[in-house]
Amino acid sequence: MKPAKSNIIYVIIPLICFFLSSFAIIGSSFYLILSKEGQLIRKTIVKQYTAFSSSPPVFGTATQKSQSEDARASVISAYFQSQNAPLADYGTFFVAIADKYGLDWTLLPAIAMQESNGGKKVPEDSHNPFGWAIYTNSDRKFESWEESIEAVAKGIKEDYVSRGLVTTEQIMRRYNPTSYNHDGSWAKGVSYFIDIFKNY
Repeated sequence: MKPAKSNIIYVIIPLICFFLSSFAIIGSSFYLILSKEGQLIRKTIVKQYTAFSSSPPVFGTATQKSQSEDARASVISAYFQSQNAPLADYGTFFVAIADKYGLDWTLLPAIAMQESNGGKKVPEDSHNPFGWAIYTNSDRKFESWEESIEAVAKGIKEDYVSRGLVTTEQIMRRYNPTSYNHDGSWAKGVSYFIDIFKNY
């Protein structure tokens, strides 16, 4: 009899463990589905997955707008404001100029963050947050932020996108050849800020 009882114990204990683990899994699933905390967790996971699994941005192609012009402008201004950047008041202008030249609305703000932390680190009175033309004219200045935003958008459209340079890595070849020939950090930085603006 004793061997029989031992065999029963060996069968019952795994079954109990199986049922307990099953109930735990089912309970956790219902928690994630129904509770407010669970919904927040799922939204956070989806947002992080979207940010890091998306394809590299390609500029100059016809893409459907995922946000209204006002929403895009608000995102740009809000992020610049969070960084105490001088460009915080130009979200609407960034979006209007991006649409005018057929550029992704995040590209110029991202370059401005990479080059000057949103206009915080620029030569005095230059209004040049993009580091534009510094390899050909270190004293390149603009009369206003608006002038620099439009000039750079026009230049990227005509001298980059129209010539097939449509990713951050390709744009880097001409925009920042030093980084392109070194570690590619410029393109990585711009792509990082593009992700921030798109998910802010």
